[in-house]
Amino acid sequence: LQSAFEIELKDGTLLAADLVDVSSNHDLALLQLKGYRTPYILPVGDRQLRQTETVYAIGSPLGIADTITAGTYTGHRGGLLVTDARIMPGNSGGPMVDADGKALGVNTLKATEHKDPTDRGFGLAIPIGVAFTEFRQLGR
Repeated sequence: LQSAFEIELKDGTLLAADLVDVSSNHDLALLQLKGYRTPYILPVGDRQLRQTETVYAIGSPLGIADTITAGTYTGHRGGLLVTDARIMPGNSGGPMVDADGKALGVNTLKATEHKDPTDRGFGLAIPIGVAFTEFRQLGR
């Protein structure tokens, strides 16, 4: 299991990061950057999402940096947030946010009928509360 990583910031700066923890229950890992205090997105808190609410998936799908796709929150399935916002390879690990920019979840995958990521499907995100439950150190 790899424990050291190189992270590239938006401005091209390269930083070292260490693996802090890996979730045994979800597709999540917690990294810590060395010598750098990162900005962060506030979590949504206890507010309940409403079906038809607009959500946004942020990431770098297919190597295209800084993309945001909008979609509709359609509900929970199997403990995951479900949306029709496009989540492609490269979005996973990025945040799913609400209209106020608060983190709702961590984009994880696209559910399709077939294995082809270009097929139509639904985006799935791990609820942000799960990340705080899995990694208690996030609350500090």
